[in-house]
Formats: sequence, C-alpha cells, structure tokens
Amino acid sequence: MPEPATPPTKPSAYTGRPPPAQMPMTALLPATPPDQLQFASPEALLQAMGKERPRLIYSLESWSRQQALVQGDPAGRELLTSLEEAGKNLLAEPPLQRVFGTAHARNLGEEALGRVFTLGCLHYLGNPNPAYAARGKSELLSLCDSTRFPDWGKGQSLWKTVIAGCLAYDWFAGSLDESSQKTIQATLRDKGLSPLLAEIKNMSRDALTGHVGFLAHTTVLIFSLTFHEELHTEVNAVFENALKKWTEGLVALSPEGIMSGEEVLFYSIPVLQSLISHKAPTNIDLFEGLAKTHLSRFMKTGPHGHAAAELFFTTPRESLLSPVSTWLSGRYGNPGYPGLTTTTKTSFATAHLGTAGNLLYFNAWAAADGVPPHQMSYHWEKSASMILRTDWKAEGLTVGFTGMPPGPHPFLAGMGGFTLSCRDIEWGVNMGRLATQTGLDLRQSGYTAGAGAYNTLWSGTEFDAQDSARFVESEFTDEHALGILRYQIENRRRIRSWQRGLFVKKPAKGDDHNGLFIVQDEIHNRDAIDWIWQMHTRAEVRIRGREAFLEQEGQSMLAVLLSPADARFSVEEAPSQKPPLPSLTGYRSLQIRMPELKGRQTFTVAFYPSLKMAPKSVPTVITPLEKWIQKK
Repeated sequence: MPEPATPPTKPSAYTGRPPPAQMPMTALLPATPPDQLQFASPEALLQAMGKERPRLIYSLESWSRQQALVQGDPAGRELLTSLEEAGKNLLAEPPLQRVFGTAHARNLGEEALGRVFTLGCLHYLGNPNPAYAARGKSELLSLCDSTRFPDWGKGQSLWKTVIAGCLAYDWFAGSLDESSQKTIQATLRDKGLSPLLAEIKNMSRDALTGHVGFLAHTTVLIFSLTFHEELHTEVNAVFENALKKWTEGLVALSPEGIMSGEEVLFYSIPVLQSLISHKAPTNIDLFEGLAKTHLSRFMKTGPHGHAAAELFFTTPRESLLSPVSTWLSGRYGNPGYPGLTTTTKTSFATAHLGTAGNLLYFNAWAAADGVPPHQMSYHWEKSASMILRTDWKAEGLTVGFTGMPPGPHPFLAGMGGFTLSCRDIEWGVNMGRLATQTGLDLRQSGYTAGAGAYNTLWSGTEFDAQDSARFVESEFTDEHALGILRYQIENRRRIRSWQRGLFVKKPAKGDDHNGLFIVQDEIHNRDAIDWIWQMHTRAEVRIRGREAFLEQEGQSMLAVLLSPADARFSVEEAPSQKPPLPSLTGYRSLQIRMPELKGRQTFTVAFYPSLKMAPKSVPTVITPLEKWIQKK
C-alpha cells in the first residue's frame, strides 16, 4: 500500500479516531470477478439459513457478537443512547395504522421499515427491555390487520412493507401462538408476495432488467429467506428465479459504482449479510463490484464530500446512505470516511435507517476516520468518466470529466463536458442537471437543451446516436492528473478529428499560484463551423481581454485564454424563462466564439483559483495533447 496522502484538516464531524492497525484499502477478502461467482443449489442455500430464528441479517449468535461490538465501543454506545431516545418516543406512539385513508399507504413501507429496524436494533443490541419485542409484535399484528390495512399499496410502498413484515416476523413473532403465526404467514403471502409477483409479471423488459425489477426481485428473496420452511411450496416456486435476477442485477448495476442509486445496495445488504451470517455456500459477498463500488463512492465525494459538481455519473454526498457506507467499511475497509457520529435527535421512522442502520452494521473501520488513499483522481472505464483532484481538502481543485462509450445513451449531449469546483463552490456548472434538481423539464427553454447545456466546445449541432467519446490517455501522479478524450464523430466530412484534454496540477514550492486547471481542445474540421467554447457559472464575471475574473461567495477564480491567439472571452447572461420554468437569473456563460472556423485549431484555457492577475508562470507555449504524456 502506498504512503497515504496528508490527512485533511478535520471538521467537527470527524471523531479524530485513527483507523484500526494495518487497515486495508482493498477488500478484506479476495475480490471475485463476475465469471467466478459460485452458488450451491437453491435448496442448499435455503437449507443453510436453518430453522432457527432470528435468521434475517443475523443469526442469534451473530446478533450477540454485534451487541458486544456496539457496547464495547464508545462510538457504538453513543449511537445506542441516541436510538434509545427514539425508542422511547416510538413506545409513546400507537402502532402504525392507516389513519389518513389511501393516501397514507404511499408512506406505509417507509414508516414500517423505520419502526421495525429501530425496534430490532434496540431489542438485540441494547440493554434488556421486553417492551421493544412486545412493540415489534404489535407493529406486525397491526400491519396484518385487514381492518386497518386492507392492502399495502403497490410499487415500492408494497415492497418495503413486505420487507418490514418479514423482518418483524423473523425477529419478534417467536412467542406468538401457532395460530397467530399461520395467520401472519398467510397475510404476508396473500397481501404481499402475490401482488408483488403480479407486478413483476406485468413489468416491461426495461423495468425488469433495471433498478425497479432488481428491487422487486430482492424483496422476493427476503420473503423466501424468511419463510423457506413454513411456506416451502410457495418459496420453491419463486426462489431460484429471484436469486438469478438478483445476482444478474448486482453484477450489472455495480461494476464500478452503483449508477442506479443507493437503494440497490441498501436492499441487497440484508440479503448479503444473511448469507454471510449463516455461512451459505456462495461467494457472492466477495464480488469485486462491491469493493469497487465502495471505493467509487468515496472517490466521487471525497472524505468531506467535496465532489466535482454533479455530472450524470456522480452521486452527491448528501444522497449517500450512511448505513451502506458503514456496511461496506466493515467488509472492505474505510478509505477515508468520517467516523460515525451521533445526532442529538434520532427519528424512529427514518426511511433509510440512519442511526439504526449504523448500529445494525457497526464495525471498527466505520467508527474510525480512515485515511484517504494516496491517489486522489480516478477513472471509471465503463461510464467513461473521471474525477481529477489537486487535494482532498476543500481548497483543492476538483474536476469532473465525462465521455460516452459507443451506443445510444440518454446522456449523449453531455459527453466531453466538465465541471469545476474549488472551496466548496461550483465554478463550472452542469446546466443539464437543473431539470433533475428542480423537478421541471428546463429543456423546454432551449438554453439548457442538448450539448449547449454543458461545459464543452460546441459546434451548434447536436451529437448523433452513433457518436461517442472515449478516454485514450490518463495519468495520475502525486503532482498532477490528466485525461485525454477522443471524439468519434460519424459525420467525418464535417468534423475530421476532435480531442479534449483536461489537466490539473497541485501547487509546488515556489509556484506563484494555488493550483492549475487546463482544458484544451484540438479540432480539425473541413466545413466552416461557428465554434463556441463555453463554461456555465454562477460567478460574477469581468472580462479583461484574454483574461476573465470570476468572483463568487467572496472567492475568486482567474481564467486565462491561451489559444487561439486572436480569440477573446465574452460572457452571456442566461435568458429569462417563461412560467412555469424557474428563473435562471444569476447563471451566465463564459464563452470564446470563433465563427466560420475551418481547418485545425486549438482552444486552451487555464484556470487559477484565488488569483486576481495572471501568474508569471502562465504557459506561453501550447503543448500538443500527444505530448502531454511522455512515452517511455
């Protein structure tokens, strides 16, 4: 393992705890590629789960080990104290019931999950208190009461309710009489599994192979692990297919970082941990995609969440689910996440668990701060994307850079786009993401439509479905990081060749700047094209010939136009929007316009943070992209 980078200045969220001795930066266990994943027969997997309860997530022996781990660690005890306060609040409330008619059913699954996980963690990990188990049974009986819940809704509300019911049955129903147990089993089958299977049957092919189908089949798996003894016939009819679809989905959705949302992992971890706890005959928990996803999530956000402004391939730090990070840290080591900290107030109905989830998967690696890896930049080959950094600290430059592999993609317009961040400020903004952020289709405006919404060189013509852009070079060292993207444009009579390179450099001793970011385009077109180089920003912009001074939130960024020699910067304000579109006031585009350009040309722009005038070290000679990497 290389020497770690200098740990960042730690904010108050950090515990200051060092990682466990010799904490690995890769998987604790050998990572397994997809073609080496192995399963015993479906029958053997179910038999490994045993007949004893509890069996979901942890066996009774595993729960005891987890309890000792939590109560033997200061961070674990703090989390437990916080959850106990939430437990008291829950006991003061009535069991979950539909009190607002059918509209309430939309949140039923999330409410039920939050309550059941809270009660389960307090019962098995906390100090003895029979009230938690009793309340767990009451929640289960209430869910299965047809006068309170004639149905459990549909879609994800249904699936989450089924999972909550399975967990509650497995963890709390042992002391119920046999007649009550059979009634609950039948209710979970008829009100849960049957409509779930009907939904799967009616799904489109795209839904079945995507995020939605994956979560539905995961729910079937959890049901099967819960009732493989009691409902043997029903489980045998669905388990093998659900296992196949779940495995295929896990491989497809996590080769280099989950691209379909945190829920893919959130709902897979109970299945994975159940198989691990019972030593089931499979190596699915060693799948390399899980370890790569773990590192990918960190690389995209950094230890403080100082990620590049969001491109389609990034996940904002605030959307990462803490229990997922906690579980992954226990299996694959902590690459630099802040140690677990408690909050003054914990809700018992949090949809994605929060404190309860961190307790459920508590481990020594997640409780420590970790050490950021030496390498700060990363390349995701499948999604043709990169993160380039000069530092793990907020002061460093962070650049997101995306291409597009061949084939039709919904993000085709953004290929070659970059985003630029420094000191927690987005200087280069991805306008194409505004529709996602606002919930409105801003593309109606024309300003945020297609390639014109991205920070790239634009010819005024949208990309075709056959066009692509792939990385042909990358280099990450202690001093700099770079990537070179080559476009493949089908209309080669119009654009013969086009390459874009991005380069970031850390400040060195004696430098008269605080870091450097260069973006360089090399084009060769036969036809006369009105090229526009552009970067969207919320900064105030002052043009000084071949320099642009950007100011935002009391911070500054200097842009220097290095080529073409006869070009100048300009700035364009965002147009006014017609209702219901929100105002784009405050957005503007820093541009270089070169009309009717033919032949070969190079566009090069350098960015310097925290400078008000160009440094003396500004490049005077443009280095061709082919010479950016010195061949050995």
